[in-house]
Amino acid sequence: MGNGWLDAVETYVANTDDPRPLRDWLHGQGLEPARLDRLPQWSTIEAAAVGRIGGERPTETHVDRWVADAVRGAARFEGGVVVLALYVAAVCVEAWGRSSHYDRIVGVITAAQRATAADGDPVTAAVLRQLDSLRHEIDVARALVCTAPMAMVPPAERVLTVARRAEEDAAELAEVCPPIARYLARLAVAKTAYYRGIVAAARAVGEFEATGRAALPKVRRAIDLLREAESSGATGDTFDTTELRAHRRSLQLLADAVDDDWLVVEAGKIIYVYPFAIRGAPDALVVRAARRYGAGWRLGGHPVRWMRDFLPVGDTWEGATERRYEGVVLELPDLTITTADGRPRGPYRVELRFSQLGNHYLRVESAMRDARAGNVYEALHRAAPEHGMETISGKDHESNLGEHVRQILTELGQRIVHSVSHDPLLRGPLEDAGRPLSRVEVKARPDLYHVVLSIQDAALAAGPGRGAPRRRVNSVEELRGAVGWQILGHPVSEATYALAEWARYTPAVRKNPLAGLTLAHEHVIATLNTTVLVMLGTPNVMVEPLEAMAEFTASLEGLIGAWREKIVEYRLRLVESMDEAERALASGRITGVGDTLAQLQNQQLVLQRLVAEAQSLLMHIFGPTLVSAEVERDILDRLAEATGVNRLRADLYEQLEQASSGRAEAVIDALARLREQRARENQALRDSRQRILVEAFAWLFGAASISGVIQVLHDAEWMSGAHAVRWSLSLVALGGVGCAWAMLRLWRRK
Repeated sequence: MGNGWLDAVETYVANTDDPRPLRDWLHGQGLEPARLDRLPQWSTIEAAAVGRIGGERPTETHVDRWVADAVRGAARFEGGVVVLALYVAAVCVEAWGRSSHYDRIVGVITAAQRATAADGDPVTAAVLRQLDSLRHEIDVARALVCTAPMAMVPPAERVLTVARRAEEDAAELAEVCPPIARYLARLAVAKTAYYRGIVAAARAVGEFEATGRAALPKVRRAIDLLREAESSGATGDTFDTTELRAHRRSLQLLADAVDDDWLVVEAGKIIYVYPFAIRGAPDALVVRAARRYGAGWRLGGHPVRWMRDFLPVGDTWEGATERRYEGVVLELPDLTITTADGRPRGPYRVELRFSQLGNHYLRVESAMRDARAGNVYEALHRAAPEHGMETISGKDHESNLGEHVRQILTELGQRIVHSVSHDPLLRGPLEDAGRPLSRVEVKARPDLYHVVLSIQDAALAAGPGRGAPRRRVNSVEELRGAVGWQILGHPVSEATYALAEWARYTPAVRKNPLAGLTLAHEHVIATLNTTVLVMLGTPNVMVEPLEAMAEFTASLEGLIGAWREKIVEYRLRLVESMDEAERALASGRITGVGDTLAQLQNQQLVLQRLVAEAQSLLMHIFGPTLVSAEVERDILDRLAEATGVNRLRADLYEQLEQASSGRAEAVIDALARLREQRARENQALRDSRQRILVEAFAWLFGAASISGVIQVLHDAEWMSGAHAVRWSLSLVALGGVGCAWAMLRLWRRK
């Protein structure tokens, strides 16, 4: 069997969930499959470069070069390109099953097809056509994540076209390459069963949302097709089967609710809050930079259209001290978004809000009118970075709102650094504080967002269709049993995995966190990333302050997160220094004790200052001085508790307490004692040396003095010359010996 490639393919075809036989064969030929493993995997990207919809996008040249090298290497072996193509498909499917970073996967598929375009082998061509199928399947998933069922239909139909061609390829290759023929035949059956059901289900959901009961026969037919595909065994025990089951359950729930009342948001507002922090510069300095230069910045491909040198906040934030909620607003051009199935959304008003307190955030606002359950679900999920590709005004490529926000905040950091670096009045305070511009950066987690939805007018429709009769409601109690109410009490999940997935949400049982503080027939629902204000019949003058407080609470997540990171960073530095100091203490090293002690004391002072600043800011934000009345303070406290901000605050307080723990003081005290001990030992050593030097000189001077006495005795003829000489020499020798002994002791003390 040649070089064994058919054996590898046979083993793989017997269990297509396990590509290791292909990998082992490629490795045995020296073709480095590990390099191919990495290309479609998002987890091989550095954390700072990960974008939630595509991650770091390697250039086409980069991917092409790696894949082309692999194809050239594989072409040297019989069957090598076939095995390689199968392996590329396998690792791409594996990556797709784990992540929504579709761009990397599609890039690898494109590179493989480009590199093998000239290969005339019919077996290779048949396998590569399955990469086309995978590309179309990813497009189906993208449309699903966009909550655009009708956009799923064209790529799903293209998958069916490829499946029909796979049947033909299987028949043609039955004698040429039986393992590949079996592989293609099985794929054709599985893809046909699955995507026939997907096409029927997507069309049924789309028509059901538009026409209601009139689409019920199609919904039931789609349910039957999905059940048939599940029970046929065509898809095997794979994630395709579980997805079929999930789609079927959603459609069944829709069909069961066709005669129920359906929620319609007749008038409302949706606000997306994307908190961020700016590291390396005081927040007041950032506000000054935005106030001076922000009007000339270009962010996210758009120039700033207007700058307001104040925050548009009401009397709620008047406060009791001069440290008020103040800042500056940069207004960007409005956005319009076209969904994957061609529906226009917006306009969206986009603002960057900078606060003296440090709770900066990017704010996106749009009106909501005549929104039914599916529309509300779509609007809530648009905030998530995992939301699918849509068309955003002013962009020449498909993107989504989360990616657009990420681009704005990335460019914001560059604009701030550039503005500060060219203004001595802004740069001076940083230089005086020893803060390099290189450390100034915008910090924003891609998954950190909050949606504020306010509903001011709602109705109940007798069914899901656009033309279903409606009746306006006057109380929240009338809405609780409506289809769609369950969406309002559910946090935005990271992705959508089934058609009309919201139909399977459990009804909201969350208590009103503002109970007793709102009017009758009003209701507030808060989750970790949503705040829904159902304010039926409430004037805007009362709704807008609540919206502002919900925004403010959401914006604190970025501020608290930044302080946590800052404290952790400085604590790590301090811990590293303490560990080094403790190792020095344990080993008894005496060199550099003073420098180590000074470094520790300086780091401890810096950390204590940070802790004090953080505690002061938290006391102000969560204390009685920020807002003007106790009622508003209570509202903020309750919203912070309901949305999880209090948990984050508690975590930060724990970090602050740990930062103030006694380990550093204990190490510093030990180092200080060691330094004092070393100082006493050094002083004793110096004293001992001085005594020895005095002793040495005493021997010399003593011998010389006695020699002088002998000379006087000789001159007085009391001693003969010979005796005088002998005594003088003896005394000089004794003095020299004594001096030498003293010097030897001195040398040993060094």
